[in-house]
Amino acid sequence: MRLTPELIHCIAERLSPYEPATTLRLLNKETAAALRGEYGTIALAQTISPKGLKIAVSPWPGRAFVAHWSRPEPWRTLTLQQRRQLLCLAASSHDVASLEVALAFSGAGLTREVVDAAAAGGDRAALQRLIEEGCDRSARAAELAACYGHVHILQWITADADPARSLWEALGYYSDADVAKAACAGGQGHVLTWFEGGKRQQQPAAAAAGQQAAGQEGQVGQGAQQEGRGAEPVRPEGMAGRTRSHSRRLLPTTAAAPSALSFRELVVAAADGGHVDLVSRLMRPDGVYAIRLAMWKSFDWSVVLNSVAAGCPVAFLQQFYDDHLPFCFPAVDDESFILALSQVLCSALSSGGDDWQAKAELLLSRWAALAAVSEAAGERVRAALPEAASWWRRTIVRDEEARPGMLQRCRYLAALVEEAAAVAAAAGGGGGGGAEAAEASGGMSEASDDSGELEGGAWWQGAAADWAATVGDADALAELLDWWQSPGDHSA
Repeated sequence: MRLTPELIHCIAERLSPYEPATTLRLLNKETAAALRGEYGTIALAQTISPKGLKIAVSPWPGRAFVAHWSRPEPWRTLTLQQRRQLLCLAASSHDVASLEVALAFSGAGLTREVVDAAAAGGDRAALQRLIEEGCDRSARAAELAACYGHVHILQWITADADPARSLWEALGYYSDADVAKAACAGGQGHVLTWFEGGKRQQQPAAAAAGQQAAGQEGQVGQGAQQEGRGAEPVRPEGMAGRTRSHSRRLLPTTAAAPSALSFRELVVAAADGGHVDLVSRLMRPDGVYAIRLAMWKSFDWSVVLNSVAAGCPVAFLQQFYDDHLPFCFPAVDDESFILALSQVLCSALSSGGDDWQAKAELLLSRWAALAAVSEAAGERVRAALPEAASWWRRTIVRDEEARPGMLQRCRYLAALVEEAAAVAAAAGGGGGGGAEAAEASGGMSEASDDSGELEGGAWWQGAAADWAATVGDADALAELLDWWQSPGDHSA
């Protein structure tokens, strides 16, 4: 009995991503003909968040990789960067044979990015092998392991009995605070739990058990693509020669009892990544960090609010704002009040998602209630809009991240500024309120110095063009060019 092409396709769809190309198509001519034009490529890499790294796919086509790459000829057709990328993928694949083949034939050098790939992939055996081969030191391997939730790698590093802490140095484990911050950036609450429980001092056997369990579960590794040229290699024969004084410099501080600044950075990292459950956990008034939370000033709350506005969904922003409003801003008559409002509005507008306008509208609705309290409060709230425009213009010039709808965001803020200017002008005609608002908005920051250039609404176009050129947004550049070349008023 022969299978119909429809049944062959049905079988192929139920196999792992690489099996149709490596096994099913090789059965016979009929099967190959049925799958012609499909399943001809074996994907080895996938891109993962939060850092956009390329890592080995899971499941990894180990036998196919070894069969194809275990001779020098295929490698000769690749550039150095391509060979290094394959080595990184093999290092994050949890497949010993693939790594050995890549080490033997890639000729790419054991740079930092290869070490980072193994650490982000959670492959302890690969890390050990790379260290034995004399790999370059990495400044962020431990942080990548934390960011992607590989506790067993951290246990292995911190269980190192070498007085010189060689593993700590080789893999960039310089402080618990930095590694915990990376865990928060990746939303890895279980890594933070490990820190809080004081479980850093694990025996090597326990760390090995963690690695074995990770391999059995087929944990997906996350690789990195960081240049590693010029780094000093780590070699086994040099490990015993580290001095104890250097060891003391590398000895971490305790993440479970961070400084006030370190604690705020944990919350900011979690909020920037949009990990709302972790933010809520960190800020529980009866939680592990309650003492540090009680020590926060309005500046600390404002910094965290900016990160929530930029990285978290609008529903969480509303909850956070309403729950913590008394702490998030200085007093209305404080000289930093206008600046604080303008910065959080800019943070909302810079949100990576498509809910940036909803966030801005939420903030404006809350500020409208605040402005209704008194005429002075209303003037200072309105003064925050041109301040925000100045900050926004300077921010997008330095921004190197592509954001959808950037021109729409600029136009939205320009409309707000024009509306505030009209209200201020009307108030000024009735009794000088506009002059008071102008005085309130002046001298607040470097960004305020060019507030006069905001008139007419054309303030953002040049900055937007610079941003579009920097990130390579050809559509935005074309839209701006068409707009400038068209007849009519181009000021808004």
